[in-house]
Amino acid sequence: MTGRVKTMTMEELLAQLATPRLPMQLTRENAVLLLIDMQRLALSEFLVWEAAEKGIDPAVAGAACAEYDARFDSCNKQGQKLLEAFRERDMTPIHVRIESYAKDARDTGPSHVRVGYKFPPGCGWSDFIEEVKPLPGEIVLSKTCSGAVVGSSLDKVLRNLKTRYVIAAGYYTDQCVETTIRDLHDLGYDVTLVTDATATATQKRYEATMATCVGVYCRGMTTGQVLGELEKIR
Repeated sequence: MTGRVKTMTMEELLAQLATPRLPMQLTRENAVLLLIDMQRLALSEFLVWEAAEKGIDPAVAGAACAEYDARFDSCNKQGQKLLEAFRERDMTPIHVRIESYAKDARDTGPSHVRVGYKFPPGCGWSDFIEEVKPLPGEIVLSKTCSGAVVGSSLDKVLRNLKTRYVIAAGYYTDQCVETTIRDLHDLGYDVTLVTDATATATQKRYEATMATCVGVYCRGMTTGQVLGELEKIR
């Protein structure tokens, strides 16, 4: 009598074929905290303003954003913890924002023009969220497209800093964050996405990035896990 042939799902097969990532070996000099687009334009107040501009009742739009607000508020607090931990250790944070260089935003990339993301300097929407505002002297990079690698001098800055590890957080998970992570991975950086310090418009879209990006283009760690790694630095 022949034995029954063992079967497995595609997910089980891929899990067994996956190559484990080596543990991080963080130092003060080889790691940066990358905070992506943690600005007022990522908050629900911008969505409500956009809705009003298109004739949608602000009260209705605001009510639709209740769950969004809860997720983003939580992420802002996690981002603040990470930023404080890096500052306490005299490690480098890099703040990336969506903002044009020209006062009329004519330098905005076509993909952002198409969706109305034109933010000239000083417009207010490009201001950083209070919990994660940069201090004087911290690195701030501006972009007018989705990815921070294509849209700014991020790669040059990281290379000049001799960066090996990039700890990434911010908004939107499935857009600017994912694009940036994929590019950094292909350039050879060891990238960690802080899974509870990033969010996007819907939980479904967030989970899609977790499924397709984490474990392939980056490792996924919670804020608590990253803080635990930072505690090892002496």
